[in-house]
Amino acid sequence: MDLAQADRRPATASRAHPVDFNHPGFTAFYDYWQSVRPGAGIPTSSAFDLLEIAGWLSDVTVLDVASLNVATVRFVGTGLVERLGIDPTGMNVLSMQAKNSFDRAARGYHAMANLPCGGMARYVSVYSSGREAIARSLYLPVATPTGEPPRLVSMSAREEGGGVYADPIERTVTGTKILSLDWFDLGFGVPADF
Repeated sequence: MDLAQADRRPATASRAHPVDFNHPGFTAFYDYWQSVRPGAGIPTSSAFDLLEIAGWLSDVTVLDVASLNVATVRFVGTGLVERLGIDPTGMNVLSMQAKNSFDRAARGYHAMANLPCGGMARYVSVYSSGREAIARSLYLPVATPTGEPPRLVSMSAREEGGGVYADPIERTVTGTKILSLDWFDLGFGVPADF
């Protein structure tokens, strides 16, 4: 979807969402992010209280984007741990990325955290069970204290359907196909090319 042509439907409290989230969790996640936003800036990591989105917490991830090739999982919800088949807390999330999409994913995390901007990714992953599934993830930046790496908060949801099963594999591989990555401007612009 071209974000210039995105569906900008009205949301609660007369806010317009930058993309059509088509998922109540994404809408709640984005609305909460907006509610703790200081004016035109981005929310601080201390203001973004995960307990305020407790109903969706099992699908939330927090990433520290230390460099172009390192995005360390600071927190991951139990629903994601269950789907992934491992608890990736402390891991570089890019270590689970498919080789064919590694560079694109690394550039995406880096751009969202450092520009900053928001992003909605739609991708295919193969879980360790052998199940192939399509998922979407919403990424939003949060400001960190001086000296800490930029941070992203994310919510993920598996799409209905799918479920092609193959033989179990040693570990989950995310992003075997990146179907789309839509940027949205939070007031600082979006990458010119990706």
